[in-house]
Amino acid sequence: MQAKKLISAALAAMLAVGTFAVIPSETGLSTAIVSEADTSATLSDFKATPGNRSVTLSWTRLYNAYAYSVYYRKSGDTEWKSYKTSTTPGCIITGLDPDTSYDFEVIAYDRDYNLLAYGFAYDVTPSSKNNTSENGFVISTDSDGLKYVASYKGSGGDIVIPSNVSYIGEEAFMENTSITSVTIPSKCTSIGNAAFKDCIKLKKVIVESNVSVSADAFSYCFSLESVEFKKSVRGIGEYAFLQCQGLKKLSIAEGSSNFTIYASAFRGCISLETVKLPKNCAKICPLAFLNCFSLREITVPSTTKFEYSGDNAHIGYFYAGKTAANAWDEKYYFGKADNKTSVYYETLSKNPVTNNFVQLGVLYYGIKKYTPAKVTMVVTKGSDAEKYAKKYDITYKYASGGSSSSSSSKLAAPENFRATKKTTTSISLAWDAVDGADAYAVYMYNSKTGKYEKYKTVQGAKCTVSGLTKGTKYKFKVYALNKVNGKYRTGNASDILTVSTKSAQ
Repeated sequence: MQAKKLISAALAAMLAVGTFAVIPSETGLSTAIVSEADTSATLSDFKATPGNRSVTLSWTRLYNAYAYSVYYRKSGDTEWKSYKTSTTPGCIITGLDPDTSYDFEVIAYDRDYNLLAYGFAYDVTPSSKNNTSENGFVISTDSDGLKYVASYKGSGGDIVIPSNVSYIGEEAFMENTSITSVTIPSKCTSIGNAAFKDCIKLKKVIVESNVSVSADAFSYCFSLESVEFKKSVRGIGEYAFLQCQGLKKLSIAEGSSNFTIYASAFRGCISLETVKLPKNCAKICPLAFLNCFSLREITVPSTTKFEYSGDNAHIGYFYAGKTAANAWDEKYYFGKADNKTSVYYETLSKNPVTNNFVQLGVLYYGIKKYTPAKVTMVVTKGSDAEKYAKKYDITYKYASGGSSSSSSSKLAAPENFRATKKTTTSISLAWDAVDGADAYAVYMYNSKTGKYEKYKTVQGAKCTVSGLTKGTKYKFKVYALNKVNGKYRTGNASDILTVSTKSAQ
């Protein structure tokens, strides 16, 4: 129990700021916590890939995991060494002896520091190939012969990734405090997990390749203002731009390969105001744009699908504290951004004493008050985006100059309401379709009650009223309906139409 308390204290201190550190040896974790036989759950897709005097560990993020602790030992040893604890899945262990076998163990914890799952790899041997250095970039060669940026030891400022590398390795630039902009050339097609995480002075990113952006690649880059993908993307991983609180400009070019925006990819980008997604954006996952407090308009292509997990909204919602105290204690609640409700949210701030973003070696946070903006989705009629807007009561309008529609305001009144056919016992009605309408309600005047009463709800822009009396005058009006949260909402009424049945055949 004492060891668990020590773990909790250590993890709480390290992970509260979204960073990592080595667990101190006094926790008693220098020896193995579990054996492989003890595991009740294993980390999915756990892999150990040898590199130059290093091994890259990778696995799929657990939905409820809060932290991962990484351990290693030389094969044959009995005691494990603690390497680090991180909130990010994936890790590169460096400084290993070449041509020597190692064992690796990763343990996943939840927020209460209960053990969730484990990953094991045995007899993994790093190579003895030497790294090369080019303008401060440490370049390695993987087992497939591909060159990649393993780390960076340059002076920072505006940097350009070398043109001879195929990808940027995991954590290659993580926690660098000197880089202000980065240009990624056309041959570099992958940005590894946490590659630029916590680069708090990075302001601008230009990507000239059709690139895959891995999980946490730019998370916590608080000063990042502009990101431009000149040749679209092949995927934007979960938490890729988490808490990039200065991000104002996001540009993604059209491409030929479909891609997915994974869960929480742009979560906490509180300065982002407008987003236009390219046509090859195939899917948006839950919470992708959660806590984008300034987001006022987002254009979603007609073919983009929304993935749901429980009742997690993707766009137009926040998860924050009702009070400053709630925000400190992470007692958050979900709510819809309406340009009225004020919330409190943890934001990177300068320490009032040191006037610096860093205090005692870690990032300094403060609680600020925000009023999340009301977002408008630009959608195509009948698209999954329109269905999402209706499901979550988000204001929307149609692209390409179509009439505006909103699930939070009434639909327009049907126009050109007319009778197309009359008999002695029936009248056929028609009207022009209303953008955003899911159905229409036809009302007929009842002279006995002095009120209009609903005759029928129809799906199309026409209706035949039957069972009438010959040679009799009738009055009608019609309303457009749109469905919100499973229920029809009534729009504005058409003009009243007065028409009589025929008096004879």
